[in-house]
Amino acid sequence: MSRPARSRLTWPVAVTSLLPGSRAGVAPAVPHSLRARLLAAIDAARGEILFAQGQPSGPGQHGGSEYTLTYPWYPRPGQQVRMRTLGRGAEGSLFNDAMSIFTMPAGHRVPAMNPVDGQADLTVRGTLIVIYPARHAWGEWPHLSQILGLPVNAAGISHQLATGQFKIIRRAAVNGRQAIELGLTGLNPRMTGLHTTAALIWVDAASYLPLRQVLRFSTGRIEITDFKFFQPTAANLAKLRIVSPPGYHRTRLLPGQRPSK
Repeated sequence: MSRPARSRLTWPVAVTSLLPGSRAGVAPAVPHSLRARLLAAIDAARGEILFAQGQPSGPGQHGGSEYTLTYPWYPRPGQQVRMRTLGRGAEGSLFNDAMSIFTMPAGHRVPAMNPVDGQADLTVRGTLIVIYPARHAWGEWPHLSQILGLPVNAAGISHQLATGQFKIIRRAAVNGRQAIELGLTGLNPRMTGLHTTAALIWVDAASYLPLRQVLRFSTGRIEITDFKFFQPTAANLAKLRIVSPPGYHRTRLLPGQRPSK
């Protein structure tokens, strides 16, 4: 199976919109041959770096973006995983830079999709490093229990494909590449409160790797996340290192904590 050459890792990456439109009729199930290609592509790319850039839109959103680097994308039990997430405001300024380092636990089950944010929640114990540009501070907490949202979770996609939870919607172009749009079935339309009402994913028609995910929520919010995969070269792995800028002071307060009076 041919796969496109990996480009050099640079960031940020522009996100272009391709929102799901109306569809008539019943979407066909993913045929066995396509399902096999998708599963093989996921397994072949499990040791690569995943670059995910998300951008919410709709009611209550005020711009900004977030991008996450995950290495390896599809870790095996016992492998060390690094996830670095950077958040930028609508004007482009950096407001958050965080790194989680943990060992993939043995006997790990497939994380279920969180109906609130559409991600797969994984509970691990590891090191958290955070840079706070607005406060000129940084913090590091080893042996910390964390709940992480995995972007385009490889184990979850493999499970959903193997159990027939995806349907083919259509073929379309995403960022100039031919893609196949798949829709996740089984979402609960009667659920109350904030929840995901639609989960769509586009896979590259040549490499069969994810290109884009679109989540729709009960509030009308739409979250678009674009994906790219990169080889773990020394230059690309350097992007997964987090260093405190000169002059920053160390804080003991965890994200979200406030100083006690």
